[in-house]
Amino acid sequence: PVVRGAAVTRRSILVYTVLLLGVTLTLFVTQALGGLYLAGALGLGTLFVGRAAQLVRLGTTARAWRLFQFSNLYLALLYAIMVLDRVLAALAGLPHGT
Repeated sequence: PVVRGAAVTRRSILVYTVLLLGVTLTLFVTQALGGLYLAGALGLGTLFVGRAAQLVRLGTTARAWRLFQFSNLYLALLYAIMVLDRVLAALAGLPHGT
């Protein structure tokens, strides 16, 4: 909810999106997932941060709605990449994180 104003909310969204990118990378750093996941998480995360930065600059309701819609796509694609990373690693006989 918007409690302290729209501008503060938009900046908070950007900060949390940057933090989310960092957290998603821990699955690679801890070797839970491999290189495919790293590439996907970096690509999707960079897009997410870019869109959040656009929201901070432009601040329209339409842009906020598009960011929300992208966040749902982001999650679906990130989960699919997680599964694909593990399936391909298993087929190649690789241990976790490779």
